[in-house]
Amino acid sequence: MIRTILVPLDGSPTAESILPHAEALLSLARARLVLLRVCRAGERSRKTALDYLAKLAAARFPKADTVVAAGSPAAEILRAAREHSADLIVMTTHARA
Repeated sequence: MIRTILVPLDGSPTAESILPHAEALLSLARARLVLLRVCRAGERSRKTALDYLAKLAAARFPKADTVVAAGSPAAEILRAAREHSADLIVMTTHARA
């Protein structure tokens, strides 16, 4: 049974393209959603990441939990998955220019 879905986002349209799929999974599983943004260290980056997630959650997922972390994306995704007891991580490839 899927109870918690973690969606890591990097702010790119590529990363956000997973959101309709996460939405479909949420409706099927009736799970809790955790939106994660891993940013660079620094108060300004953290505020930008918090604002980004708050806006996204308000528009699409008002009941979602939002988490901002700083550090290595892979390590922080795994840490968030453990801390929030995520049963499923839903993400796209890293968006590169």
